[in-house]
Amino acid sequence: MESLKNNTNKIILSKNIYFIIDNKNEERTDFVNENDKWELKIDVRNNVENVFFDNERHIMNLSETKKCDWLLFNNTHIFFIEAKDVKPSKRGKERKDAKLKFRDTINFYKHNFNIPESSILNAVLNFRNNKEITGAASKENKAYYKEILGLNYYEQRFIRIITQY
Repeated sequence: MESLKNNTNKIILSKNIYFIIDNKNEERTDFVNENDKWELKIDVRNNVENVFFDNERHIMNLSETKKCDWLLFNNTHIFFIEAKDVKPSKRGKERKDAKLKFRDTINFYKHNFNIPESSILNAVLNFRNNKEITGAASKENKAYYKEILGLNYYEQRFIRIITQY
């Protein structure tokens, strides 16, 4: 993951609160205000380097595999993030699609970057809604992600980073 820190498309997130939206019209990720439409809130409460990437457009853009939207990492945690803006009735289908995206993305990173064994790997499926935590991550999904992919699995639109290592 150290080699990614030299990538010119990285965005360093320091101590602050960020609101992010995937701007599909302009093919980019935008950082917006809390009062604007947003998909993901990142609350950084540490003083370490937190690196954010638009994974789909800047890291895996040439990959033929499925890919999650964003990547956020520091020296202890890696977050693979997939954003979905769908009605609750469509979430089952989107969970299946996200499972494939997370699988392909983690395999891509394991084969192309040196992920430290001490890293805590996380998959965040982000359903746009009025709550920060969706709370619908089933035990079966959490078990699949942990046992098969080696990832902690969350369904939420909020990430808080507090580690001080």
